[in-house]
Amino acid sequence: MIREKDSRGMARLYTYFHKRLKAAAVAMIKNIDIAEDIASDLLCHIFDTVERYGYVDNPNAWLYRSIKNAVINYVTRNQIVIPDDDIVENYSIDYELEHKLEFNEALLHFNKRERQVLVLYYAYGYTYEEIAEVLQISSSTVKRDLNKTRTLLKFYLKK
Repeated sequence: MIREKDSRGMARLYTYFHKRLKAAAVAMIKNIDIAEDIASDLLCHIFDTVERYGYVDNPNAWLYRSIKNAVINYVTRNQIVIPDDDIVENYSIDYELEHKLEFNEALLHFNKRERQVLVLYYAYGYTYEEIAEVLQISSSTVKRDLNKTRTLLKFYLKK
């Protein structure tokens, strides 16, 4: 449907990926309105140029790289300064405010890669292999980091 540029294909593309792309963009640019625009523009661009792309082996990782590049292009083009360029540094799961604060505080105990693994796995639903591809590490390292951080996260959230 998408390759034939059927409007139902665009609706499916938007419904399935928009929320995830927007969340990734918000984590990078830290502005919901701009992130919304970037994610929507990226999906429209993909739909308009779909015939250029061959088979995409890992669409989640491909879209993650695409939204990351779209944010970088937007920031460069508009000369925006973002105080912290960590992909998932300020991401918080949509719980009540106190849970967000607890979660963000617990994340501070982990290094950058461990935080990325946690957020990509739990917030975006990536598999070990997809996370490994995005972060350019082995899937066994992803599994090890996830097991370690999951155990410590439970400890930090119980305090």
